[in-house]
Amino acid sequence: MPEPHELRMVIKTFDGALRLFGRGGTHWVNGPPQSPDNYCVLTALARATTSLKGERDRDAFRSACMFLRRAIWPRRNIVRWNDARERTWQEVRVAFLKARTLAERELQ
Repeated sequence: MPEPHELRMVIKTFDGALRLFGRGGTHWVNGPPQSPDNYCVLTALARATTSLKGERDRDAFRSACMFLRRAIWPRRNIVRWNDARERTWQEVRVAFLKARTLAERELQ
């Protein structure tokens, strides 16, 4: 179970990931983004947990992935879930929001 300061970082991570992910109306699978506004789920989380100095907060990334797995339950593999042919941008956005809400509830 993440500590309160880690939970706050996870919430900030989802806020940042939503900003990175949420502008394009599409999400990218299997490769680099097509544009600065088009990231896959894990890349958006990784970018959101990386400081301006280029240092990644691995605990925040790991915890964010844990909450995202809970949000997409019963599916466990984030990459396969993201890459599913039928997956829509809106479904991924909803999963980010649900994961953020789950982290907020843990903080209370």
